[in-house]
Amino acid sequence: MNKLALCLFSVVVFSSVVAHASVHYQSREVGTIAQIDGFKIPVASADLIFEVTKRSDSSLTKEGLVRGLIENYVFAREAEREFGRNILVEKTKVAFSNQVHLDRDFVKTFLQRYHGDIQASIKQLPTQNLTSLIRQPFRLNADKFKKTTVLEGSLEYVLTKKQVEHAKKLTLITYQLPKKNSVDIVSLWDIYSRQNLQGRIAIHQQNRPFLEKQTSEFLLEKYIHYWAYNESGLAKNDVNALVVMFKDRFLKKKYLERKGLLVDMHHQNLQQTAMARSVTKEEILEYYQKHKEEFQIVEKVKARHIRLDSQALADRVYKDVVNGLSFDAAVTRYSISDDKNLSVPGDLGWIKNKDKRTSWLKGVAFIQTENVISKPFRSPQNSDQPVYWEIILVKKKVVGYQASDSEGVRYEASRHIAKRKMAEEFESTRRELLDSASIEINKTLLGSHVY
Repeated sequence: MNKLALCLFSVVVFSSVVAHASVHYQSREVGTIAQIDGFKIPVASADLIFEVTKRSDSSLTKEGLVRGLIENYVFAREAEREFGRNILVEKTKVAFSNQVHLDRDFVKTFLQRYHGDIQASIKQLPTQNLTSLIRQPFRLNADKFKKTTVLEGSLEYVLTKKQVEHAKKLTLITYQLPKKNSVDIVSLWDIYSRQNLQGRIAIHQQNRPFLEKQTSEFLLEKYIHYWAYNESGLAKNDVNALVVMFKDRFLKKKYLERKGLLVDMHHQNLQQTAMARSVTKEEILEYYQKHKEEFQIVEKVKARHIRLDSQALADRVYKDVVNGLSFDAAVTRYSISDDKNLSVPGDLGWIKNKDKRTSWLKGVAFIQTENVISKPFRSPQNSDQPVYWEIILVKKKVVGYQASDSEGVRYEASRHIAKRKMAEEFESTRRELLDSASIEINKTLLGSHVY
């Protein structure tokens, strides 16, 4: 993944300067480690996140975690302000829905921290597994299932409005959680609406085993939510705070994605592309002059080669040359190319940059290290030519620089400049959000130097 440095539960810093928020240090709230715009971060909630996150980031400190939680909060509110509160319920045609991500973050965190305790709790159920909760076992009418999920002329894996209504009425199981008087229903829609594209395809293909497995996983998620509130030892406020913090982390991620600051290598960064278009020629020239080494090119190479008719012979000759046989002797003795008889045996002469595309051999020569014999390369498989192997020796490379006004320089420089500007804009927003926030830190727990 090609992402800007990011740790969503610790501080994101795109420059060496830490934003100085307006912070008050106090010790009144014993059970609160920090407070941001009235939202309290309970000590127990922060401790749980710290323990889980510390396993994958040993450098994390409590101070860093709290800064991260505070910044998640302010960026989450900014995301809602700028993109609207519906950002959490936006639909996707391929990936899991946002709510599924939030639910699974919650479940994953509790499983990481309390896996043994949760398993012990399940073992205490009458059947020692979650079937104790089920009131109506998995049941599925084949005709209704097919009617609800069949694709009639649709080019997408999506239910029609009428099928959605059928799916909501199609009960898969009913269950009753401990300490709860009412019975809950798991419908086909409950499971379908929580699938990514691959899962929806499986359901449209009437894959019953898949649907049963997803229903069991859904029941486990519900039990873990129940366990967190009722058996974890955490207060209800602690768990509710965790729900908010998972949401804030997710919204901050969405904010970074929308701003082009969190894009993987498989997706085009539209924000960066737009920013790059606004970069001036003067800015590109300044970047070029400061980073000229980034635009080095090999202008030409002087090379020699040995052509051989088998892999076995090529490997043997390579080994002999590495062990001391002169390149001249190897060319004269083994090469099947006519240039073995030149005054400089196997001489390819100077190969210019523009020539490297004229043959695969010249292209390979261009990427070799100077004065280091290459391992054998197999020629391309052409129907009208025999296959052979080449060993290459580049005797000299001439290095130059791309022209400052070339398209290559314009593209690379504008991309780097755009990336820097986007990071600077983010840092400026970060400072503004923190400076305008009301932040209180528990001095007893964290000291007076968190920011």
